[in-house]
Amino acid sequence: MTEFLAPYMPVISLVVLAIVVAIGFIKKVNLGFLSLGVAFILATVGGLKASAVTNGFSSSMFVTLVGVTFLFGMASQNGTLDLFSKKVVDVY
Repeated sequence: MTEFLAPYMPVISLVVLAIVVAIGFIKKVNLGFLSLGVAFILATVGGLKASAVTNGFSSSMFVTLVGVTFLFGMASQNGTLDLFSKKVVDVY
């Protein structure tokens, strides 16, 4: 099956990426986490091992992205981002 899909994997990946972005915007899901899960699925369909996907990600970068995501999520929930943006707009 992977030999049949091999020439089409770039196109399949781009179509799936567009679908993931659409789902992320519609359902308000974090695109990074959703894309990471889909990357594992596409890798197994394409004949790669899961280790090939995980070797492409730096663990320190992943921890940084998770931390920043949670920081801005909390700042958005408690109104800090709204207040900050209003203050910045009022200055200019």
